[in-house]
Amino acid sequence: MYVRPTSAESASDGKKQVNHYPTEEQNAKDPKYLYQLANGTLIEGPNPPADATPKGFLYPRSAAIGGCVNHNALIMMRPLDDDWSQIQSITGDATWSPDNMSPYFEKFENCQYCSPGAAGHGFNGWLSTNRAEESIFLGDPQVLSMLNV
Repeated sequence: MYVRPTSAESASDGKKQVNHYPTEEQNAKDPKYLYQLANGTLIEGPNPPADATPKGFLYPRSAAIGGCVNHNALIMMRPLDDDWSQIQSITGDATWSPDNMSPYFEKFENCQYCSPGAAGHGFNGWLSTNRAEESIFLGDPQVLSMLNV
């Protein structure tokens, strides 16, 4: 896949458009390709109106500690103490300290991969966490090619 950010990216709204192919002609063949009409409406698909402006493929992003991969790949990671310390430093608010924030993670986590009582994890929360099944990744030729680099 060819992923080139377009000029339509907006950091404030969490939306990003990219192109999958190196030419506009190739991108336009994909039914998920977005165009913007003069009134601001976004439409997708081949055969847009002549006055539509090509925008690209929409890749929503999240603004979460740990970044967009946590959102798109549904990965859950306990934030590092440095993450909380940085927020505390930026805001000047001591309630963001690691000692204050870590219990929140433990409160909602239902850890499935550590022994009960393991430090930094919760075991009675609503969000089950576990390790990924390695065979899912190790059977993917693209992942294997990256590991062999």
